[in-house]
Amino acid sequence: MDKTIKDETIKDSFIDPRNKSITLYEKTWSRHILTNHVNIKNHYNELRETIENPDKIVEGRNPPTEELYIKTFPHMDMAVATRDMTTNLTIVTTAYSDIPNKNWSSKGNTKWKK
Repeated sequence: MDKTIKDETIKDSFIDPRNKSITLYEKTWSRHILTNHVNIKNHYNELRETIENPDKIVEGRNPPTEELYIKTFPHMDMAVATRDMTTNLTIVTTAYSDIPNKNWSSKGNTKWKK
């Protein structure tokens, strides 16, 4: 799904369990995530699953506009950070993995949980 909006190529769009639309730009995927979090390279399906079917969603660094989607897989935990840019645009800012069953309680308050 490649569309261009404001000179940004959209790599993909997702709908979270709260029916919120989230956009992943090609530049975020290729220039940030794949460059800084290379262990995510072969786990695009897990990134999608983390947004569309997370175990929980917690507050991000800036609670009014940022959220962290978290999901545990057998081989890793995945976290996907998002930011509300406007009332109608939420974007993926990064994604990374960690050890399975990590204790995520150090992150912000839980906003949604299965």
